Amino acid sequence: MKKNLDVYRALAEDAYRQKNVKFALHVYDTLIINDQQVVSSDLLTYAQLLQINNEYTKAIRIYRNILDLNPSHDIHSSLAECYLLTNNLNDAEYHLNEAYKLNPKTVEIIFNLGMIKYKNFNFIQAAQFFYEAVNIDPNFIQAWVSIADTSSHLRRLDDCTYALTQVLKLNSKSENIRGFLFYSKMELADWAGFYEEKKKIYAELLAGNSSINPFHSLMFDDPKINFLSAKLKAGSFSTVPNTLKLSNKNKIVVGYFSPDFRSHPVTFLISDHIQLLNRKEFVVIGFSMAPATNDLHHESLKGSFDYFVDVSNMIASDIVKISREYNVDIAIDLAGYTNFSKPEVFGLRAAPIQVNFLGHIGTLGAEFMDFIIADKIVIPDNNISFFAEKIVYMPDTFHVTSPGLKPQLTRLSRSDFGIPQDKFVFCCLNNIWKITPLEIDVWSKILNRVVNGVLLLYVDNLKARQNIMNEFSTRGITVDRIFFLERTSYENYLSRYSLADLFLDTFNYNGGTTVSDALWAGLPVLTLLGNNFQGRMAASILSAIDMEELISYNTDDYINIAVDIALNKSKHDFFKAQLINNVKNTALFNPQQFTLNLENAFKVMHHRYQNGLPNQNIVL
Repeated sequence: MKKNLDVYRALAEDAYRQKNVKFALHVYDTLIINDQQVVSSDLLTYAQLLQINNEYTKAIRIYRNILDLNPSHDIHSSLAECYLLTNNLNDAEYHLNEAYKLNPKTVEIIFNLGMIKYKNFNFIQAAQFFYEAVNIDPNFIQAWVSIADTSSHLRRLDDCTYALTQVLKLNSKSENIRGFLFYSKMELADWAGFYEEKKKIYAELLAGNSSINPFHSLMFDDPKINFLSAKLKAGSFSTVPNTLKLSNKNKIVVGYFSPDFRSHPVTFLISDHIQLLNRKEFVVIGFSMAPATNDLHHESLKGSFDYFVDVSNMIASDIVKISREYNVDIAIDLAGYTNFSKPEVFGLRAAPIQVNFLGHIGTLGAEFMDFIIADKIVIPDNNISFFAEKIVYMPDTFHVTSPGLKPQLTRLSRSDFGIPQDKFVFCCLNNIWKITPLEIDVWSKILNRVVNGVLLLYVDNLKARQNIMNEFSTRGITVDRIFFLERTSYENYLSRYSLADLFLDTFNYNGGTTVSDALWAGLPVLTLLGNNFQGRMAASILSAIDMEELISYNTDDYINIAVDIALNKSKHDFFKAQLINNVKNTALFNPQQFTLNLENAFKVMHHRYQNGLPNQNIVL
């Protein structure tokens, strides 16, 4: 018996060395099934192999057996890792705390305690654990990455930038870090080395290295860069063949998947649409991929779905299982590669038909994503090759709105914000990371020609404000002409548009929600048509409200239109009056028509799949 055990053990160890995990597992399965006299070290190796093979439930059972014999910090820690990987955060935290008691200086234990807090959105405590980990081991790269991530969520932008710099010092090729650092510096309006860093990111990406994640790549208005970044990310997910069948019910079952069913732009845009979907033809399910919040927008949207499922603490395979149990025919990914998204769910096929819509403004670069909701402006013919999905061309715009969610607007007084009453107020309430040196160049030229003009920006970081003012000063604009707004509630934010006379859009990544909100509030918007989806969406929005005159095609055109509106009161009054009329009478703020159009797209997708026809672009 001992001899057989030694043979089996040697076979397993050899297979393990050759990374043949499945054969090594087969050997240990044989040992245990035949009730061989295995020792705790055999069980430990077996549990570790199961964990490597993603068989977490089995691994947990073996680890628990070992724990009865040997309650060491290593076993508690391994158990916690398995529970973490299955999103069982309570049991993971229990075993990590037990491991911490036994060995409080093990960085992996400390780091995983931080991950528990992070997954529960407790970023302050998470950061404390991550800092404790790097204090013990300054070379612990993943802890530095996690410090950067939590610091970004906490708006501790200097800490984020420092942590990312540390990561690059330890490993200059760390995945996505160069792009993350670029983004973090953009949030501070720190443009030192802007063009040089941009070139490095481009070069690494073109060489096949993931230097920037797909969401951050949207800062660059280059369809090729966006596509390459997304394609690299998509290639990291496990995928399965699409062999699923439709539910064949008398209604099409549509599932909307998002971590943003809360006070968030996605919710502000889709709320009316969810309510308006025809329940005689569709069953509508919300799958929430982030923990519930107590805000009113979450509760209101939750009640709009026929079914609402909290999958925030589930692993991808369990979410897929639930989606299939609900017989979802069409899965709508409202998050893509944004924060707290779970694209791996779609790699495992949540539904026979899968659609990329709204949350990630661009391709997901994934063969498992069948369609993207777009229009002829955001994806012109010459860009089709940079999209992995088949394209649904909406007849008016891809951009959905929810006028039913808009609160009553309050007209604010400029004096309450220190803005002179007699000035022409340009504004841009887009996120600061969308602003580049080119915008500052162009806006400075506008202000130099409109001597009575001032600029109002949304910047909530003091260092970023100082950097912005320094940039304008070097271009001849005095700081008393630049005003800043802080973060506020959605209702107050909408009313702030009454402070301004003209919204100046950013170039590489336009405003989306901010642009349609400004138009709803009666504020004309000027945009510059870009090269890719995210740089063309404001043009799509303006076209849907029949105000194409405010779409410019080069920076000189943009400057001249802005100056003309500012210096010509009759021109400004014309656009204001046109806007008041068009808000009521055009497609942009007509969610009923948008929903009918999208329902038609769903029906086409469903019909083609049902009849065994391949996916193709859909023109509505």
